Parts: sequence; structure tokens; C-alpha cells
Amino acid sequence: MKKLSATEWIDTYLKELTALTDRSFDKLNAEYPDFAIYTVLIAIDLEKGVSSIGFDDLENSLIICDWLTRKRRSGSKRNENL
Repeated sequence: MKKLSATEWIDTYLKELTALTDRSFDKLNAEYPDFAIYTVLIAIDLEKGVSSIGFDDLENSLIICDWLTRKRRSGSKRNENL
């Protein structure tokens, strides 16, 4: 496999990420046409070469925000007990 230059790597990565988001939005719209997206999460694992995308509605986003706020106020570290 050819080693990519930094510019080639970024170009390839952006094309793949764009394709991932396009496919994900298309699938979401086909399966849940009335879903109102409030937050989008893109997770990237550079070591394994994989990415994923997730969508939340307002209700779930507020639940997560509330949970993280309570953890922060209690003095817990952000990633502790996730």
C-alpha cells in the first residue's frame, strides 16, 4: 500500500468522512423521515481506521447533558464510569 503524503491523507479522509455522513443522513431520512436531529456525534479511531456517526434528538441530548452536568458537579472525572 502506498504511503500517503499529509495532503493526500487529509483529502482521502475528508472524502471518506463526507461519504459516511452522506450515507448516514440518507439512511436516517429513509428510516425515520420525521426525526429532528439535535446533535451529531462522529467517532474516529485512527489506529483501526474506522469511523462512526450517531444522531440524537433533543430529548436524548438533554438527558446526556444533564447526566454530564451532574457528574461534573459531583466532582467525577468526565470519562469515569461511562
